[in-house]
Amino acid sequence: MKAGKPLAALTGFLLGIAATAHAQQITEFPTPSRLSDPVFITAGPDGALWFTESGLGKIGRITTQGAITEFQATAQANNVQGIASGSDGNLWFTEITASAIGRMTTAGAVTEFPLPAPASGPYQIAAGPDGSLWFTETGGARIGRISTSGTITEFPTSSAARGIAVGADGNLWFTETSLGTVGRLTPAGVLTEFPGSATVDLPCMTSGPGGLWFTDFTSSAVRRISTAGQFFGPFPTATPDADPLGIAASADGFLWFAESAGNRIGRLAGDGSSIVEFPVPTADSFPTGVAIGPDGNVWFTEQAEAAGAIGRLVPPRVPGVPVPAVSGTGLAALGLGLALIAVLVLRRS
Repeated sequence: MKAGKPLAALTGFLLGIAATAHAQQITEFPTPSRLSDPVFITAGPDGALWFTESGLGKIGRITTQGAITEFQATAQANNVQGIASGSDGNLWFTEITASAIGRMTTAGAVTEFPLPAPASGPYQIAAGPDGSLWFTETGGARIGRISTSGTITEFPTSSAARGIAVGADGNLWFTETSLGTVGRLTPAGVLTEFPGSATVDLPCMTSGPGGLWFTDFTSSAVRRISTAGQFFGPFPTATPDADPLGIAASADGFLWFAESAGNRIGRLAGDGSSIVEFPVPTADSFPTGVAIGPDGNVWFTEQAEAAGAIGRLVPPRVPGVPVPAVSGTGLAALGLGLALIAVLVLRRS
C-alpha cells in the first residue's frame, strides 16, 4: 500500500509521455482570418515563413515562434497561389485568376505585373539561377521569366506546366500535366522534354538528392528525375490515395511532402528506400504546401475550407532512426505498456 502513491504518480507521468510524445511533433497555428485557404509556403528573406491565402487574396507571414501577420495582396479571392523569395529580398507570388505576378516587400507593399496573355493562369514560381523569378502557366503552354524589375519573357512548351524548381545543373525543371512529362529549360530558353511518367497530374517539384523530385497526385506517389533525364520511382505513399501535393527537401537529404487527402506529412528517404508518415492532429486539414524553415523544421499549410492554419513539424532528431507515425490505439498500447513496466519496477523495489 505504501507504494500506491508513487505508483500512481509514475504511471500518470509515463502515460503523459505516451500521450504527448507524438502529438508535440506537430504544432498548428490557426490563421487570424477564417476561410483564408492557405496554399503554398516558402522561407522568407527575413527569417520568417511566408504563405499565400488564396481564399482572401492575402499573403501571410509567420515567425518561427508562430506569430502570424496578414497582408492584403489582391482584391480577388481564389487568386494567389505560388510564392518564392526573390534575389531582391522581396516575396514574389502568382495570381492565377488575374494572370499576373505580384511582388511584396517584407513591409507588405505590393506591386503587380500583368502577364502578356490573358487567362495564362500562373501557378508555381521559383527563384532562378540568374536572379530572376521563373513560373509555370497552367492556362497556356508556357514557362515565364520575370526580372526583379518586372520585365516578363515567356517560353513556349508542349503543354501546360505546374511544378517548377531549379536543378543542381543550373536549369529550370518543370512538370507538364497534360502530357505527364518533365521539361528542362536553360536560362537562355533552350527546351528539352522527357516523357516517362504514366500519369498526368504532377503538381509540385523540388530539387533534392539525385535530381528533381515531384509529386504524383494521381498515383499517390513521389517520383524522381535525374538531371540526365532518367526517371526513378514511383515511390508510393504508405497511405493509399493520399493525394500528395507540395514537396520540399531538407538539408539532411529527406524529401517532405503534404498528403492532402491522407491528412499527413510524409518523409521519403533520399534514396527512396522508406517513407514515414506523420498524421496532422486536425482532421481533414488538407495539407497542401511544404517548406523547410530557417529553424530546420518542416512548415506546411492546412487548406481546410472551414478554417486555415499553418503547421510546424519538428523532425526526429536522431540520425538514422525514424520516428514512426503512431495512431491513437498505438499510443494507448504504448501507455499501457509503460504503466505495466512501472508496476513491475515498483514491485521489485
